[in-house]
Amino acid sequence: MAKVQLSDFNGTINLTIFTNLWDDIYRKLEEGKVYGFRGVLNKFRDEFSLTVNLFFENPDALLTQTYKKFVMKVLKLACTEKNLEEISNVLLANQGTNAVEMLLCESEDANEENFEENNENEVAIKVVRHYFLGSEFNVACRDKLIEELLSNAAVIDAWYD
Repeated sequence: MAKVQLSDFNGTINLTIFTNLWDDIYRKLEEGKVYGFRGVLNKFRDEFSLTVNLFFENPDALLTQTYKKFVMKVLKLACTEKNLEEISNVLLANQGTNAVEMLLCESEDANEENFEENNENEVAIKVVRHYFLGSEFNVACRDKLIEELLSNAAVIDAWYD
């Protein structure tokens, strides 16, 4: 484990970098260069510190893309109560600021023209309404969220927009 003091024109902060990450980065650090660090911000006795879990040689990698919504393309026929409950649990476990939009479609190769907008399949629509309508889901921007949702049989695709 390493304790590093990071300074710039804004001030100074102490970093804690655990051995597994430190072994990968300590040879790369040079005084006067700009790096990017991502981690958990801690406050103890009015002093902040950062426990680092990611290091970027190029600090531009820290620039985040701004998304407004998270979109899921869902296969209507696979909208079972079990699948929708799993989707709901994943969304609730990944709360954030991106609104969720769910597109019901007839087939896995559906395009925008045939997303569900009518009440053709009443059973699937009722199950979807039971789990999602009246609920406001906002999710964080995490790759893990997409991976978890794509493991569900009902989710064909998912992306941030």
